Amino acid sequence: MSNTSNHLHVSTRASAEKEDDEETVANLHREYLQELQEEFYRSMNNMKPPTSRAALRELEVVFFNPKEHTETTDCPVCQEDFNKDEQLNRLECNHLFHKQCLKEWLERHNTCPMCRHELQTDDPEYEEKKLDTKHKDRKKENVFSMYS
Repeated sequence: MSNTSNHLHVSTRASAEKEDDEETVANLHREYLQELQEEFYRSMNNMKPPTSRAALRELEVVFFNPKEHTETTDCPVCQEDFNKDEQLNRLECNHLFHKQCLKEWLERHNTCPMCRHELQTDDPEYEEKKLDTKHKDRKKENVFSMYS
């Protein structure tokens, strides 16, 4: 390979590596800006973070039986009737929902759509604030230990 073509090859490879680096940095900036934007909208709208992935996985599943579940016959989210033996999710507050309706709701909120009972989030700072509010005189603990 001649000196000129060798230089072009090295230059082309260096240029491609630089483009890859620039793309990686651009992707990191995009992700960071998206996180900032989400945090901004949450603070502007006083929104709470979504329910944690672990809490979503652990939702109780029940089979609807109209004889047992006389207090609720329809989903509070979509307003459609429950069918006999249909799989539903029940929250700790005992409210029942279609599985998909509740999943979609909890992916955006961390509260029961009916009574606003709060579920755990994946946001350590928010969880710390919840603990501070609940136990105003508690000693400060490192909430980050919950996630390790």
